[in-house]
Amino acid sequence: MGFALVETAAVKQPVAVSMRLPDMPAPTISRFDVLLAQICRHCPVCRRARQRQRGVAFGLVKTVERRLCPFCRAYERIHGRPAHAPDPRAVGN
Repeated sequence: MGFALVETAAVKQPVAVSMRLPDMPAPTISRFDVLLAQICRHCPVCRRARQRQRGVAFGLVKTVERRLCPFCRAYERIHGRPAHAPDPRAVGN
Protein backbone atom coordinates (compact mmCIF):
# COMPACT_ATOMS: atom_id res chain seq x y z
CA MET A 1 0.00 0.00 0.00
CA GLY A 2 1.38 3.39 -0.93
CA PHE A 3 0.55 6.93 0.07
CA ALA A 4 -0.33 9.94 -2.04
CA LEU A 5 -0.58 13.58 -1.02
CA VAL A 6 -4.02 15.08 -1.53
CA GLU A 7 -4.67 18.79 -1.13
CA THR A 8 -7.81 19.60 0.80
CA ALA A 9 -8.53 23.14 1.99
CA ALA A 10 -4.89 24.17 1.55
CA VAL A 11 -3.69 21.29 3.77
CA LYS A 12 -1.77 18.35 2.37
CA GLN A 13 -2.73 15.04 3.98
CA PRO A 14 -1.41 11.56 3.23
CA VAL A 15 -4.09 9.25 1.89
CA ALA A 16 -3.71 5.48 1.49
CA VAL A 17 -3.65 4.35 -2.12
CA SER A 18 -3.99 0.71 -3.08
CA MET A 19 -1.15 -0.45 -5.33
CA ARG A 20 -2.32 -3.86 -6.59
CA LEU A 21 -0.24 -5.80 -9.03
CA PRO A 22 -1.98 -7.24 -12.07
CA ASP A 23 -2.98 -10.88 -11.84
CA MET A 24 -0.05 -13.11 -12.66
CA PRO A 25 -0.55 -15.84 -15.24
CA ALA A 26 -0.34 -19.43 -14.07
CA PRO A 27 3.20 -20.78 -14.28
CA THR A 28 3.82 -23.04 -17.21
CA ILE A 29 5.30 -26.49 -16.71
CA SER A 30 8.40 -27.07 -18.79
CA ARG A 31 10.04 -30.32 -19.82
CA PHE A 32 12.84 -29.49 -17.42
CA ASP A 33 10.29 -29.37 -14.55
CA VAL A 34 9.04 -32.81 -15.57
CA LEU A 35 12.61 -34.14 -15.58
CA LEU A 36 13.31 -32.71 -12.12
CA ALA A 37 10.03 -34.15 -10.78
CA GLN A 38 10.98 -37.59 -12.11
CA ILE A 39 14.25 -37.41 -10.18
CA CYS A 40 12.28 -36.66 -7.01
CA ARG A 41 9.87 -39.48 -7.78
CA HIS A 42 12.75 -41.97 -7.88
CA CYS A 43 14.78 -40.44 -5.04
CA PRO A 44 15.16 -43.08 -2.30
CA VAL A 45 14.68 -40.55 0.54
CA CYS A 46 11.57 -38.94 -0.95
CA ARG A 47 10.14 -42.30 -1.98
CA ARG A 48 10.52 -43.65 1.57
CA ALA A 49 8.93 -40.50 3.00
CA ARG A 50 5.92 -40.90 0.70
CA GLN A 51 5.52 -44.58 1.60
CA ARG A 52 6.12 -44.48 5.36
CA GLN A 53 4.79 -41.03 6.40
CA ARG A 54 7.02 -41.10 9.51
CA GLY A 55 10.64 -41.33 10.54
CA VAL A 56 13.85 -39.52 9.69
CA ALA A 57 13.32 -39.52 5.91
CA PHE A 58 9.84 -38.01 6.30
CA GLY A 59 11.09 -35.29 8.64
CA LEU A 60 14.01 -34.46 6.36
CA VAL A 61 11.91 -34.24 3.21
CA LYS A 62 9.18 -32.26 4.97
CA THR A 63 11.73 -29.77 6.33
CA VAL A 64 14.02 -29.41 3.30
CA GLU A 65 11.78 -29.81 0.27
CA ARG A 66 10.49 -26.30 -0.40
CA ARG A 67 13.58 -24.42 0.63
CA LEU A 68 16.52 -26.32 -0.76
CA CYS A 69 15.65 -29.18 -3.09
CA PRO A 70 14.85 -28.22 -6.70
CA PHE A 71 13.60 -31.75 -7.35
CA CYS A 72 11.02 -31.55 -4.55
CA ARG A 73 9.87 -28.11 -5.72
CA ALA A 74 9.41 -29.42 -9.26
CA TYR A 75 7.50 -32.45 -7.90
CA GLU A 76 5.10 -30.11 -6.13
CA ARG A 77 4.61 -27.98 -9.27
CA ILE A 78 3.89 -31.03 -11.42
CA HIS A 79 1.76 -33.12 -9.04
CA GLY A 80 0.13 -30.35 -7.01
CA ARG A 81 1.11 -31.88 -3.67
CA PRO A 82 4.26 -31.79 -1.51
CA ALA A 83 6.98 -34.36 -2.11
CA HIS A 84 6.33 -35.98 1.27
CA ALA A 85 2.57 -36.39 0.67
CA PRO A 86 1.46 -39.96 -0.05
CA ASP A 87 0.59 -40.90 -3.62
CA PRO A 88 -3.22 -41.31 -3.74
CA ARG A 89 -2.88 -43.95 -6.46
CA ALA A 90 -0.53 -46.13 -4.38
CA VAL A 91 -1.90 -49.52 -3.35
CA GLY A 92 -2.25 -50.03 0.40
CA ASN A 93 -2.99 -46.44 1.51
